[in-house]
Amino acid sequence: MNRDVFPLLDVPEIVMCLQSCDFTLAAKDDISRPTSAYIMSLYEQIIKGFTGSLSDTTLNETTKRMIDEETRLLAPTLRIITLNRTCYRFFKDIGVNDFGMMDLKKPTFERVRRLLSAVVNYARFREERMFDCKKFIATMELLLNRLRSKFDDYNLLQQQTNDIQDLIGDYLQQVGININDLEGIEFEKQIDEEYNKLEEHNKELESELKKLTSLQETFSIDYNNYRIEKQNLLKGLESVGYRLIELDSKRDKLQKGADIDMEKLIEELNGLKNDIDKKMVEQQELEKKQNNLQVSAKVYEDFINELYDLLRILSTDLHDSQRNERTLMEIKQQLTTQQENLKNVLSSTVLDRIGIFDEQIKINQPELQKLEELFNSQHQEFELKRKEISEHYYQVIQPKQEESEDYINRVLINGKIKTTEKKLKELKASYELQRKQLEEEWSLLIDCIVKYMEDLLTDVKVG
Repeated sequence: MNRDVFPLLDVPEIVMCLQSCDFTLAAKDDISRPTSAYIMSLYEQIIKGFTGSLSDTTLNETTKRMIDEETRLLAPTLRIITLNRTCYRFFKDIGVNDFGMMDLKKPTFERVRRLLSAVVNYARFREERMFDCKKFIATMELLLNRLRSKFDDYNLLQQQTNDIQDLIGDYLQQVGININDLEGIEFEKQIDEEYNKLEEHNKELESELKKLTSLQETFSIDYNNYRIEKQNLLKGLESVGYRLIELDSKRDKLQKGADIDMEKLIEELNGLKNDIDKKMVEQQELEKKQNNLQVSAKVYEDFINELYDLLRILSTDLHDSQRNERTLMEIKQQLTTQQENLKNVLSSTVLDRIGIFDEQIKINQPELQKLEELFNSQHQEFELKRKEISEHYYQVIQPKQEESEDYINRVLINGKIKTTEKKLKELKASYELQRKQLEEEWSLLIDCIVKYMEDLLTDVKVG
């Protein structure tokens, strides 16, 4: 925390102020990295500029008085001691009370900056005071000139009085009259009158001098008031200086903002605005596509659900067909066994075979009729269901599928949907193939059963 009465200045400001005071040794780099030789030279130049005395002069005069060579070796030390004493008195007068030998031998940047800030503050105060006191100095010079003129007039009158007295004395001596005998004569009255005039003139001069003295006292009081007002103004100026520094920094920031090319900024803003408009249009299109995709997904989901229902119905029919097929296979197996048994019986005796066969025909005739009726009814039901499924597929599912395919091909460009569509087509083809295979197997099974029945009837008729 800075406890000095003067502000701590920056190096560029210090250098500028010192150079304006004709201190040519002041340099930014040397002050930033001070050395003992440079600081001593700079302080000597500053002290010589402000006080008119230089330690080198005293040192040289002292060195000239030295006799032997060993004593001359003490010249650098004597120079430092003399300069230290001179600098201590000088800096104490300008507000720095802690100047020491280390400030000359091992100067540091912070100490040098503080000491030079005190010098700059002293130079500024001195210049401002000299400028403000010019009016008072001019008034005092005018009054002093008037006082000198009055004293000159008084001296002139005194000289004239003495000359007149001398002339009177010489004249009286020439005429042989003693001056002591002139008492009570009218001439003495004239001398008294002249003396009274001189006394009155002296009183006037004394009153004028008193007026000048009172005026000087008034000036002293005004000067003291000026000093107090000056200190208050300096404090206010310091706060204003800090405020000015803050305003300068803000001005630099605003200047950086003001240096921006407005045309380029407007172009960038227009470009950003166009990009935003494009993005808004793209967003609207994407929202429309999203809505269409949701509708398509819903249609596609309905189609998948219907397809699953269809596959479930087909799988149910397929299970029924397989179950019927197993029943037919069992019946076929029974018939085959009966046929073998019948052949064995026929081979033993024809009559026994005919009798047994007639009995078996009588026994199996109702079952065959039931089986045939069951087969015909199931076949008719299967055909009806197949027709219903085909009609439902061609009338409901296929149009929806075509509509969905057309909508998906028009709106969506997605590899997953195409892949799913391909899989659906493959499933559809597989389903059609399985359906055809199932129909072929079913037809083949019917043909086998019919052929078997025909062969069986033929064998019975032949037997």
